[in-house]
Amino acid sequence: MALRESAETGGGSVNLPLNASTGLEERIRAEFNRYYGGDPVADANALLNASFGRLSAMWTVAGWL
Repeated sequence: MALRESAETGGGSVNLPLNASTGLEERIRAEFNRYYGGDPVADANALLNASFGRLSAMWTVAGWL
């Protein structure tokens, strides 16, 4: 995540450890919510009947990462 964050900010340095969610993490989480219908942390019960295929939300947003 830190490498991608650096790339998205023009190759600048990134302080480690990351103290907050990166833009990429937020986009992946939003896509996960949209794709599967629930938040994996805040509302795991909403995912009990979700269908998890081979294409993940991460691939949709980040590609190979």
